[in-house]
Amino acid sequence: MRQIKFRGKRLDNGEWVYGSLTQFHHPDGDTATIATQGVSPSGTINPSYCVNPATVGQFTGLTDRDGNEIYEGDIVEDCDLFIQKPLKVFLRTALLWLATNCGLVLGVHTAGSA
Repeated sequence: MRQIKFRGKRLDNGEWVYGSLTQFHHPDGDTATIATQGVSPSGTINPSYCVNPATVGQFTGLTDRDGNEIYEGDIVEDCDLFIQKPLKVFLRTALLWLATNCGLVLGVHTAGSA
């Protein structure tokens, strides 16, 4: 069964967090929260963090050649001479096509890390 999880950059310190997503859409602006598993440094069990909605991406269920998880929004390097530039991951289906037809995803650059 495919693991459903999300990641996003925290609003308070810019660190990536991983877990379950809750989003709210309202006229004053969208908000997103990611609930993590474990214990925070302050002792909170399964803490939730406010994240920048623009940085939220869902785990595709795939990893790159180094075992890094690939999320929607990541930039994957091409695996064939037919594609001459890095590609942004939008849909899991497109990434599965690349993995199947090219045989290998070379690497992942985390969106927003540069």
